[in-house]
Amino acid sequence: MKNNYVKTCSCCGTQFSRFNTPLINVSYKEELEGLMEEQIKEFDMKGNFELLCTDKNVTAFYYEYANAAEEMYSNDLCDSLYDIACDFYEGRLTEIDDYAFED
Repeated sequence: MKNNYVKTCSCCGTQFSRFNTPLINVSYKEELEGLMEEQIKEFDMKGNFELLCTDKNVTAFYYEYANAAEEMYSNDLCDSLYDIACDFYEGRLTEIDDYAFED
């Protein structure tokens, strides 16, 4: 059964998932990356993980699967990583005023 979150690179056949996240200031990249890498370790996955960023924001995460067995957990992994990003974003909204509009 093919998982909806797994994509195949047209040039090399690599299996991966790419998921957009809420826009999070790039200054939080290392902190968010650490939380997500912990989750990947809990799934005991060995593939390549990367946060995708612009100059100012984290915009997405990318996970390249190490093998076909990992792909079976793609939905759970992506849902968990997305939830971490959303929770992180929501937590920062309540902690700092950088996201608030001022008159």
